[in-house]
Amino acid sequence: MNYFIAAQTDIGISKQTNQDSYCIKKAVSKRFGNILFAVVCDGMGGLSKGELASATVAKEFSNWFDNYFPTLLENNSVNFSNIKNEWDRLIKKLNSKIGNYGIDNGFSLGTTLVLVLCVGDKLYVANVGDSRLYKMNQNISRLTNDQSLVAREIASGNLSPEQEETDSRRNVLLQCIGASQTINPEIEEYPLEKNCIYVLCSDGFRHEINEDEMLGLLSPNIIKNEDMLNSTLSDIIKLLKERNENDNITAVSFKTIA
Repeated sequence: MNYFIAAQTDIGISKQTNQDSYCIKKAVSKRFGNILFAVVCDGMGGLSKGELASATVAKEFSNWFDNYFPTLLENNSVNFSNIKNEWDRLIKKLNSKIGNYGIDNGFSLGTTLVLVLCVGDKLYVANVGDSRLYKMNQNISRLTNDQSLVAREIASGNLSPEQEETDSRRNVLLQCIGASQTINPEIEEYPLEKNCIYVLCSDGFRHEINEDEMLGLLSPNIIKNEDMLNSTLSDIIKLLKERNENDNITAVSFKTIA
């Protein structure tokens, strides 16, 4: 599989710091060909604390890809069970590390996480919190489930999906790395489909735009190269700021091509 890859991040219109972090890594394997790894984290905490949490998680997963993933390749042991076990272990380790750092220094901090690993015809996904992964072809679908109070209320039938973006509790998370006593990441495997556009994003990227609008702008039939993908992400961010999105805004996107 080949990829067009793009990323954009913006502090937004009202924040003093950008507490989002992201990471993109590429590799080539004789067995699998091109491999893509991407992470988006949305930090929370006063001043630079959220930035510290998100950057810590992005860096640790970057190190995992550089130092531990090659061992799986060498041992021909790249499979869902091994990936899930390693990611689950690392996420729980980071939850303790960041949580203990906050306790030791007398403040709270945390971060969401959404990450993907594209290997061969497989897409491995991990999620904690309410950052998201979307897939776009002829339609748009969400491949992650928000771990948030509002998402739980929708699942239980107490709220309609249409109320999601207007509910005052939309930023209340049930889980985030560093601020949860126990953590249960969502880790899944999907087929990696050709001629699709995937978007990892912090919540600032999707509050002020609906999914139909997103698909209209990021349809794989429209995006022909990396420059178009980058400029479209930039245009979406400008649109969100015009619509008074107050949060930091980050998106990593890639198009799968044969």
